[in-house]
Amino acid sequence: MNTVFLDHSGYALEKDGGAVVVRDADGKRLAALPGKHLDRLVIQGDVTLTTGLMTQLLQGGTEILLMSKRNSDRVCTILGAPHGNAFLRITQYAIFQQETQRLQAARWVVRAKLRSQEHYLRQLLAEMQSDRRLFMEAIRRLQKLRQGIGEAATLDQLLGIEGSAAAAYFPAFFQSLPKGFQCESRTRRPPTDPTNALLSLGYTLLHHEAVSVAYGAGLDPYVGFLHALDYNRESLACDLVESLRAHIDRFVRQMLIDRSLREEHFNLDKGACLLGKAGRSHFYALYARQVNGLRRHLRHLATLASTFIRHAHATATVNH
Repeated sequence: MNTVFLDHSGYALEKDGGAVVVRDADGKRLAALPGKHLDRLVIQGDVTLTTGLMTQLLQGGTEILLMSKRNSDRVCTILGAPHGNAFLRITQYAIFQQETQRLQAARWVVRAKLRSQEHYLRQLLAEMQSDRRLFMEAIRRLQKLRQGIGEAATLDQLLGIEGSAAAAYFPAFFQSLPKGFQCESRTRRPPTDPTNALLSLGYTLLHHEAVSVAYGAGLDPYVGFLHALDYNRESLACDLVESLRAHIDRFVRQMLIDRSLREEHFNLDKGACLLGKAGRSHFYALYARQVNGLRRHLRHLATLASTFIRHAHATATVNH
């Protein structure tokens, strides 16, 4: 997989045969990328693309992700032609309307997320020389919550378990961070400190990967199981990323420990903590090394979701 991040206002992309040519604001040719090996193009800033190039990229299977210039929020995901398996999506909609089967899938999502959080906290506990009690208590709390998932009779109860798990997990995770980057709570829209700014950016990129994988598997990314339908929210993608959020947490923590990102890479603007261009350059370069593994995990999860949907539909048909 080949991902290219463009974070330079004034750059222009154009088609040159099968290649993608990058030019700066003065028209100087900076690079030529082989289009057929370009799987993902992430653009943050005022970058110009010709319609001819966009058509070539989408027909070749390249995904285009547009990010907000100011706060790194995802603005738009542009994908090529939809998957041809409409039957799978129709089955997905039918399962969504079956409360028992939807609850079964939602339980799996929450169970996988809590298991991932617990596993990561155990890794952190092994590293801690002090303040171990906070981690041990969080692990015990996650274990107890996970044991209650099977008894949850409604989606609201499952969401309550997920919220309680977050309340146990994040204080321990934040405690494991280097001094100067520890924070009291998870904040978003906007993030108010460097750690939350990095988590939000990482989760945004991971969510884009989940949208792409769901789309490629023939599923509708807007119709999930744990996350309810909401206008303009890809609820299935939200489901798929839950068990992988701890991977982003680990990635962010390691960047801070290695001092790949430091205090000077961030700035405050109207209460929002923003990662500057130099910091984004470091972040994207390091994220590119992680994305293939995350994408493999997401593909596996999408395969499991497709299998569950087909099996649940077949079971319901037989019982009916």
